[in-house]
Amino acid sequence: MNKSGMIIRLIDVVLILLFGFIKISEIVFYSQIKLPASEQSTEQQKDDKDQIIVTVQVYSKLNKNNGTVIMKFVIPEGKEEHKFVGLMDLEDYLVTRAEKNKGKPFLVLCDPIMESRFQPTSDVRVLCKNTNFEKSIHQLYFSR
Repeated sequence: MNKSGMIIRLIDVVLILLFGFIKISEIVFYSQIKLPASEQSTEQQKDDKDQIIVTVQVYSKLNKNNGTVIMKFVIPEGKEEHKFVGLMDLEDYLVTRAEKNKGKPFLVLCDPIMESRFQPTSDVRVLCKNTNFEKSIHQLYFSR
């Protein structure tokens, strides 16, 4: 028998032994994972439900004529949409909205479209940091 035939025979024997051990072994999973109890009180959980969430959709594209980035921010509210071209207008709207709902937690959810550049999304994040708003970026943006 040549060398390659011997190696194939050895691999065959090892695989038969492996499957034999798998067949006769008892694999039983008796583990129960105890999840930690919630550390938040029911009052804190109730406050989370009262949280105001404002979704800011970020649209941007590159103007090929002069190389500038065109930005647009849209806040959908029911059947209505508030559209903003600049960050200053968006900031004014968010501050006014937060003052109107004083006392309730305020979260800005940034939802960039797929073709959008990252810089406008980062600008919204910085805007939220400067105005002390909680912020989050929609998860699908990072799963490209």
